[in-house]
Amino acid sequence: MSNLKNSKHPYTYSIYADQKFCVIFDILTPRPHFIVKFCPHFRKYPRYKRVEIQDLGCEEIQDLIKFILSFISDYGLNSEPISISFHTGKWASSPQFHGHICISQDTYLKVLKDKKLDMELIKPTSNWTIKNFRENIDNMLDLYIENVKSYKQACLKNGAKYRTKEIESITSIIKQNLYLVPSKISNFRLDFDLWEPKLKFINPSLDSNISRQNICISLLKEMCYFSNKFGFFEKPNGCHICINIDLNNNCYGYIHLSADKYYQLHPLPSIFLDNFKKLENYSVET
Repeated sequence: MSNLKNSKHPYTYSIYADQKFCVIFDILTPRPHFIVKFCPHFRKYPRYKRVEIQDLGCEEIQDLIKFILSFISDYGLNSEPISISFHTGKWASSPQFHGHICISQDTYLKVLKDKKLDMELIKPTSNWTIKNFRENIDNMLDLYIENVKSYKQACLKNGAKYRTKEIESITSIIKQNLYLVPSKISNFRLDFDLWEPKLKFINPSLDSNISRQNICISLLKEMCYFSNKFGFFEKPNGCHICINIDLNNNCYGYIHLSADKYYQLHPLPSIFLDNFKKLENYSVET
């Protein structure tokens, strides 16, 4: 694994790469996310074709997970919880395939500063909360860092908007038929969060011979299968397909849905709705 042989232009500079995938900083939307995508020279799909995680083949998913876990290990990121996220449907902002490796703000900024990129080459996008220099911020690196630091607050602000809108949507569908969802799929137990619209996929097996890589691959495949079966990928739906890795290197998956869609799946919809209404700090940070 190495850096791509390219200039240190922050939009394209890869901090980690193999023959198929690379990792870059999220410059377009300043946040503590590394972006994993196909290398420029490895373009299997047409340039303007929308490609999401569910479109990848088995071999590509295996290679992708192996690559991400190698990046996490080689950069010493195992000392903190990490989320791996793939945006789909209306929740995806780009037609080009990519994933998000979400880490703590402090760790992300440390890696950024260590790379010493020439940030003067960039221009703020519409996703930057702070677009202009101000007192004590007179260069693009510091401006980008301030935007990364403001990301959590921006998520809370947007989360409040989503929450209000989705509660209104639930009110309009409250009399519609709900889905019948199994409590188990393949080798994973399904846990319905009672507060946030997250459907969790838990591996109940205590078999230590199953590698973390294989568990992550199985989680990704099952969540994609489940999402396709229940129409999460269809317009106008969307979701985040996520894998969480904790400090003990245990992992579980979850599908983050809009609350109105989640309400239709939940075995205890009224309890979920009551709890969701009480949430004061709802946000989607993956």
